[in-house]
Amino acid sequence: MKILLPLLLSAALVHAQTDDPPILKPALDSAEIESGGVPNEGTLPGEFSVRKGDGTISIVPSDRGTKVLKLEPTADASKETLLLPCLVYRNMPEEFPNGVTFQARIKPDPAWQLPQTEILSGRVSDRGTGMALSFRPTDRLVDVVSGSGDTEGDVWGIISNLQAKITTDGWTHVAAVYDAEKKQFRLYFDGQMIAESATDLALTPMSKNLTIGAYRAGYTYPFRGEITDIAVYDYARSEDQIQADAK
Repeated sequence: MKILLPLLLSAALVHAQTDDPPILKPALDSAEIESGGVPNEGTLPGEFSVRKGDGTISIVPSDRGTKVLKLEPTADASKETLLLPCLVYRNMPEEFPNGVTFQARIKPDPAWQLPQTEILSGRVSDRGTGMALSFRPTDRLVDVVSGSGDTEGDVWGIISNLQAKITTDGWTHVAAVYDAEKKQFRLYFDGQMIAESATDLALTPMSKNLTIGAYRAGYTYPFRGEITDIAVYDYARSEDQIQADAK
């Protein structure tokens, strides 16, 4: 496996001119999790399935004055339980010819110390294909990766650096962008671009199931804490656009 490390930037870059709405955005303020017909599952308006699994998933008021998604997995994440709390969007496009942007605002539980969790995961496997915005609780760092999908294949993207750690006592807006024109990944914290990958990198096809708060519909890598302002755009958002969302 090889991973391409980012370059730190001091200058802002402006990219996509469009301001089309997101293709995916859970309406948490007006949503309720409803019981479904499948054990440990429920529904949320907008083609979202709720995996309850080992732990709890709920929509609760937050200190931001809005409702947020609260994830509290209780399973030993080192075991393959195959069912951890998460949301699953089951109509994710596989191809993004104009690029893609993953965004969320997160407040991790400081007591949850795993090597890796996933915030938004469109990956088919650990080495791709697809894209994932990941959080590493032990380091308090966020990454964006894609991969070839082969058993012995490569992984590429951004492994974030020690200069941009996520706070555990408040909220952080995080965004991952794939720029289809430059074939480049970019990573943003609170609206500021903190890293970009090398160019000429591919975004391989997404999973049809986008998982929020875990990997592959709750298979492993569970996030514990609160998430809100979840959005996926089918183009590369500019830094100005992401800054506006991060306020």
